[in-house]
Amino acid sequence: AAWGSLIRKGRLRVWTVMLVAFLLQTLVLVLLVASSFGALPLFRGHYEFREDGGSDISKQWVLTDLGEPEPWEYVAPLLGAALAGVGDAAYESQIPAVCQTFFQDDRMIAAMANLKLWQSLGFAAQFLIGAAVSSARIRVTGLTVLWVAAFLALAVLDRR
Repeated sequence: AAWGSLIRKGRLRVWTVMLVAFLLQTLVLVLLVASSFGALPLFRGHYEFREDGGSDISKQWVLTDLGEPEPWEYVAPLLGAALAGVGDAAYESQIPAVCQTFFQDDRMIAAMANLKLWQSLGFAAQFLIGAAVSSARIRVTGLTVLWVAAFLALAVLDRR
């Protein structure tokens, strides 16, 4: 609702909203890539699971040599999720709005169905890649490449 309100009031254009959403989500992806390659101390494994523990859960999760997590290590994933969520809100609201603006005749239903089809196929592909590719580095790097390619396709379509 916030993105649509800013566009309706004339404070932002749709392209600006998409660019801000892309930059926010790219920032999160860059942080994930940097942390997965060890360049940033984010998402370190402070605990490891050992099956030799009893039924008490505290005996199964053992603290590693990294020690207790710092307070900022609890905040960093939540901040990353919030930034990605702000960007996602733009994509979830503005892409259907643009489709409905372009197709204001009988084709609107087909356009919206096509949008939801590709969105659903994307979710299915995301699930399959998550199940088939075990390395988080490869998944995040591949996601970053696809993300940039999709944004470049959006930029080309916007300029036509």
